[in-house]
Amino acid sequence: MHRFVYTIAVFLTNTAQAQSNFIDAYKETIKSPATTWVLDSENDAYRGSDRYYTNGIRFTRYHQGAAKLTLNGKHFASFDNDKKFITVPGAPQPTLRNSGPSDCTDEPESAYQMYYQANKLGCFSDGQDIDVHKHYAGWTFANLIYTPTEITATFDEFQPYDRPYAGYTYFGRFVETVRANDSSTHYEVQAGILGKASMSQTVQRVWHKIFGFDRPEWDKQIDTEPALQVNVRYRFAVPSYLKYDLDESANIRLFDIQPYLFAEVGTVFVRATAGVDARIGFNMKGQFSGQKITDSLPKAFDSAILTDESGCVLYILCLPESGYLFGKIEETGVLRNSTIEGGMFTSSEYTQDIRHRVRTTSFGAKINWETWWLSVSFNNRSPEIKGIPFESKYHRWGEFQIGGNW
Repeated sequence: MHRFVYTIAVFLTNTAQAQSNFIDAYKETIKSPATTWVLDSENDAYRGSDRYYTNGIRFTRYHQGAAKLTLNGKHFASFDNDKKFITVPGAPQPTLRNSGPSDCTDEPESAYQMYYQANKLGCFSDGQDIDVHKHYAGWTFANLIYTPTEITATFDEFQPYDRPYAGYTYFGRFVETVRANDSSTHYEVQAGILGKASMSQTVQRVWHKIFGFDRPEWDKQIDTEPALQVNVRYRFAVPSYLKYDLDESANIRLFDIQPYLFAEVGTVFVRATAGVDARIGFNMKGQFSGQKITDSLPKAFDSAILTDESGCVLYILCLPESGYLFGKIEETGVLRNSTIEGGMFTSSEYTQDIRHRVRTTSFGAKINWETWWLSVSFNNRSPEIKGIPFESKYHRWGEFQIGGNW
């Protein structure tokens, strides 16, 4: 308990400034009309399994803020939706070189174009100090369900070497800062409930009843208690040699690779992850200039959509703009997992001991259309519970995501 409290204290102290920026960026970004919805469904039945991490459902609402230009770390200008250059009153502006490429005289129409002029063409004497970023912010609502191998076992029949039932339902707020070099920082705060009050038992029983599956008993589950989590993820910059060009309009690639770090501290999970993911496909864009988010859907029978040049019959039958295969591998150090060892503030009747090192691998595919996208992936995780009976019992689940301007 003392180790846990110390971990939280250090984590929050080191991120005090980030939390202040988190709140300010969130308040500003959620005012943006450029929004999208994402539905994320994870289930082990997609992989022909029925144990451990068995189901996860998430609804997420994103807002995308305008790209901001900074000089020596201070915001000096941005572009509105009409490509109008707006300076920050009183902020120092970059100095244009007297001699430079002819492209330097072009009036930039986006923050990324100005970043390109500064860092690729050398149009400004202080160009190396000019950077650009944009924020994403929003909320997410999720329910996660964990079950033993024998879901029909009653209290007296429950095997001594099986996983306890557990449910975790939460509501979260997040802000993500994405930079022109494709690095990003994601902050998220979650508040929720662990245990029977999470309604996971009810959700699974209703689901199984609708589809005629076996009735899960839920006789030995983690006790109810409130939950609070703080998560931070940092994605490193994609190496420049993997990009065709710094110009956003030409910044497409066939392949890229990106390492990342992820840490979560709270009453449910205390974990730290190091991972790397890779993509290969066609017409791929970077993280900064990726999937477009707009403030509305095009009309389904708009004449521009129905032309031969558009590649569309109806809006949803358009040819995709891009697509890729992806894979990742990550190593996680685990200090706490309350869905296995019980909550911090309650004493659950049945628990297990956690493994302190876990490996997760994933592979899948994603297809992007103009204003919506679809992805599917297959995930594997090494055993999370100590003991010989669990050594060969890996997690296996599939995941479907769909997102769009709805």
